[in-house]
Amino acid sequence: MRESGKDPAAVSSEIKSVYDNIRTIKGFEHINPMNVGIGSAIFANKPGDGSAREQAASCQRVLGTWANFAKEYATKRYRSNPINWGMIPFIVNGEPTFNKDEYVFIPNVRKFIFEGNDDIKAYVIGDTIKKFSISGELTEDEKSHGNWLCN
Repeated sequence: MRESGKDPAAVSSEIKSVYDNIRTIKGFEHINPMNVGIGSAIFANKPGDGSAREQAASCQRVLGTWANFAKEYATKRYRSNPINWGMIPFIVNGEPTFNKDEYVFIPNVRKFIFEGNDDIKAYVIGDTIKKFSISGELTEDEKSHGNWLCN
């Protein structure tokens, strides 16, 4: 919807509520929904290890996934797969504070990708807002090979 010029917050009460909650975060009071991408994400403790291999990056991308959250990646290959499909391989520092079907707001994703940051703040947007920390700095080669959705 956003890509076609329609404000998703004007069409969906659920999305409007998410943006209203984001606007309660200091520094994001005037956030414009037209400047924020919406995509799905997947979490696994250690992608590429055991049954987590079933989360093939190509399947994730077809389902609209923009990011992977993990405690760690089993191998460089399993970390590279999401990158090659245009998804960001985040590392969750500590225990994840989000649950299935919750929204995660990651401000300044483009800056994270291109300037690097080993400690970026993210927010779980729900009935309450929970701040948590992610990392996963990309190499120069990874930055140039990702099909990044954030322009």
